[in-house]
Amino acid sequence: MILASLSTVDTSCIVCAALFFLANLLSIIYRALDYNQMSSEDYQTMLSLDPEFLQNAWTWRSKYVGLKTSAGMFNVLAWFTFVVPILQTSWILSKGGKRHLGTHIFLAALVVAGSIIESVSRLMIIGVDSVSHWMASDFNLSSWNYRNDGIGWRVLEMVYETCNGIIIWIDAFEWLALSGVLIIIYASVDSEKREESVSATFNSTWAHFGVLVGTFCWFDFLADVMRMENLKMFQAWTILFSALNMLILLPIWILMLGKQLTEAKPVHYDMAPSRSGRNIGNTVPSEEDIDEYNSSQRELLHRNNDNSHESDDKSNDDGSQHSSTVFEIS
Repeated sequence: MILASLSTVDTSCIVCAALFFLANLLSIIYRALDYNQMSSEDYQTMLSLDPEFLQNAWTWRSKYVGLKTSAGMFNVLAWFTFVVPILQTSWILSKGGKRHLGTHIFLAALVVAGSIIESVSRLMIIGVDSVSHWMASDFNLSSWNYRNDGIGWRVLEMVYETCNGIIIWIDAFEWLALSGVLIIIYASVDSEKREESVSATFNSTWAHFGVLVGTFCWFDFLADVMRMENLKMFQAWTILFSALNMLILLPIWILMLGKQLTEAKPVHYDMAPSRSGRNIGNTVPSEEDIDEYNSSQRELLHRNNDNSHESDDKSNDDGSQHSSTVFEIS
């Protein structure tokens, strides 16, 4: 029954929903493991930059760095596949560029910008993680001024947290872009009902559902950026909101979009030129049409040349006969 339902859903939406689900599942697992292994006392110990604690923390991070990296790469792929159905939706809602063109261009630009920024931030995170784990495993971080002073571990932790603080605001743009996309789609669908000359293309209930998902994206954004204030509390909120929004609500919204795209594209998205009908004069001729036209012109020219030669021969025969007659009379 599930396979039968998915058969009517746009393929790009199925792939996108699956990638978002997988990426956020891996991310939630990593965050939950990080949350469970650090108590409130451990958090205070981390703030005091205790060398022994930091060394153990980097050992734990190295153990699960593959999980974190996989979650990030799946999220990048999910965003790039998310671009495809949103661009189609923007084209359909704009009626092929004839309705609220500026709004739908902004919608398309927002989803493209979100995918690019998400990929940049994830690549930056992967770069910081790879170099930091290399330093933690191969560099001498325990003894700098004197034996086992642990200054290297403290420096590494401060640089790592500083880099993450820079990247976290770039990464948090994901939530703003996703929220903006969903709210713009809602506004466009809602405005169709007030325009008498425009027929509704998408379900208004689905559009309202998108506003709910977009609202939760703001909670995700706030929980993401506020983790610097209270790591334990806001980390728990981030896990909760991500589990509800990104594992359940967003994939459902994307699948509902895919269901409607399969019905809307044949009517509003198929802009292929027709060989017959009223707009035949506005279509661009294909190479086959041009070759056929040139062939017909050459054939017509050849026929005209043959007819002209026959006319000349006939006139010459008539002239000969006239001359013979005149000669006999004379």
